[in-house]
Amino acid sequence: DGAFAILNFAGASIGFPPIPWWLPGRKENIMQSRVHAGNAIVDAVRAAKTKPRVVMQMSGSNFYGLRGDQSIAENETAGNDFPARVCVEWENATNEIESLGVRRVIARTAPVLTKRGGVLFYLALPFKFFVGGALGNGKQWFAWIHVADFIAAIRFLLENENARGAFNLAAPNPLINADFARALARILKRPNWFPAPGWIFKFVFGELGETMVLGSQRVIPRRLQAMGFQFQFADAASALQDLLKEK
Repeated sequence: DGAFAILNFAGASIGFPPIPWWLPGRKENIMQSRVHAGNAIVDAVRAAKTKPRVVMQMSGSNFYGLRGDQSIAENETAGNDFPARVCVEWENATNEIESLGVRRVIARTAPVLTKRGGVLFYLALPFKFFVGGALGNGKQWFAWIHVADFIAAIRFLLENENARGAFNLAAPNPLINADFARALARILKRPNWFPAPGWIFKFVFGELGETMVLGSQRVIPRRLQAMGFQFQFADAASALQDLLKEK
């Protein structure tokens, strides 16, 4: 009651590499943990005498499904694979917020690159042991965002009264996996010569491995840039240099 903003990031972790979807109850847990959290927030806002100014609903770039080489802005429709359906239901869980007179922002974030674990840890690990390379055929597009820009974008959208609806939180210069692997090898001063066969990810992680590891998403932050947000790390080289440089 009286809060300036509510940020709904709640939900069971899919993880990276993704936890196998075939574990008992795994898919249901991923979906229902997000839906129930959204419903709880709607109930809380409805009950609040003084409504919050804004609710930020977390989502993911997986909302769009796999689009090959297509550039994906916020006006694209949802995909139909499991990660896409999760994002759709996650967003829909707080739809009612807007009818309560509260501004709602949906953050469809790409994988966040950070020094503390996450996707970058797993991508960099093989290179540190001199066995790094592209994932699969390396032609799939990889959207990403530096953690500093991720946090700055969240604050920017919370404080900007004109920000409503969906925004892609992704760096403006996505690149194919093979080029990202080359950039990693260059920053880490390691060879780049052991591509990881795609069938391994499909066999171990099933649908989630095929979509979240080998899938292609060329996501661009069109609305975020149109509102004037300035990225500190717009390209992978500068982002990786900042996150992986030796102290």
